[in-house]
Amino acid sequence: NIPLTYHIKNYELVCHWCGYKKRAPERCPECGYENIRLKGRGTERVERDLQSLLEDIPAIRLDHDTSREQNSPAEFLKQFIETPGAVLVGTQMVSKGLDIPEVALVGVISADTGLNFPDFRASERTFQLLTQVAGRAGRTGDKGEVIIQTYYPEASPIQFALKQDYERFYEREIKEREELSYPPFIRIIRVVASGKETPLVRNTIWEIRKKVGRLARESSLRINILGPAPAHIEKLRGRFRWNFLIKTRSVFRTLELLKLTVKNIPRRVKVKVDVDPVNLL
Repeated sequence: NIPLTYHIKNYELVCHWCGYKKRAPERCPECGYENIRLKGRGTERVERDLQSLLEDIPAIRLDHDTSREQNSPAEFLKQFIETPGAVLVGTQMVSKGLDIPEVALVGVISADTGLNFPDFRASERTFQLLTQVAGRAGRTGDKGEVIIQTYYPEASPIQFALKQDYERFYEREIKEREELSYPPFIRIIRVVASGKETPLVRNTIWEIRKKVGRLARESSLRINILGPAPAHIEKLRGRFRWNFLIKTRSVFRTLELLKLTVKNIPRRVKVKVDVDPVNLL
């Protein structure tokens, strides 16, 4: 149940998680309407719009697809540096660690996208991305300019990033983390069950949740369980996914309890236990 990304070059819809591809429909499969409108601002579309608006300015696109199908990222960057007046269009991979002289202007499209992710680090990652990409401009001493497009200009991560105010962002973020008991004040363990049968997966994750809660009470271990619920990406690579989170101050004791709860689960269900998960999707 993941939205497919439209690729202009091959007229395909592609899943960026599992690689599934299908030809883009010429008409709506539900009602037959022919004038399908494509929304969004992916790198291909931005590159195409730039080429139509600024015909004399070369646009160089660097993303997962171009770096995999054509040249290495280093070759794209070399081309960008050696082409006077060029525009580099890219994903987050162009925002980190690049020290390119004479870059005077940086633009960010849909800067608030990351704020909508169901992750307690969403604000931190948005602030981090914006400050990193802003740092690509004006690195040789000349004043650089950064233009940010967003539907939520009042969002605190965006405001703090605009002002490059690391300390105030940290103070606000750390206070919220403490009030809501999120890292670094607590540890998080994510338990994900997956399988091809939704009822079996749902029943299994509920049984695990009940057992670990009971064992924790019996051993006087204080934990807080959130869920279970369908994962944000509920179906991936043909498998349905349910999950829950455990907040704990004793990771090793909690893992010992989890080992006891997953011993006799059905073979058709896989269970993954992730300590300090990088993402919660």
